[in-house]
Amino acid sequence: LSSAASDVYKRQSFQIDLDDKYCYPNVKDFEMANDRVVKAEIERYCAKNNQTVEFLSEEKPIVFILNGKEKYTASLEMGHGRYNYGYHIQCLEVIE
Repeated sequence: LSSAASDVYKRQSFQIDLDDKYCYPNVKDFEMANDRVVKAEIERYCAKNNQTVEFLSEEKPIVFILNGKEKYTASLEMGHGRYNYGYHIQCLEVIE
């Protein structure tokens, strides 16, 4: 996880890459990822990285607890970087 600074607090954030059919709007078979796809990708990411996930909300805004500790919100974002073009899931820690 990498750190992203907010106004007052330091928040943790991370990205989850989507399957190509959900990533690149210029491909022929592009599909916009829905909440069910986002949830499934978060579960897949956690299983792959030996982390636990508990969903508090499975619809926008998707909110989950990672490893029984930190609360995160997940949103679909469009990346426009040199090596990162297309949609991905942006997970940002919720500071309460």
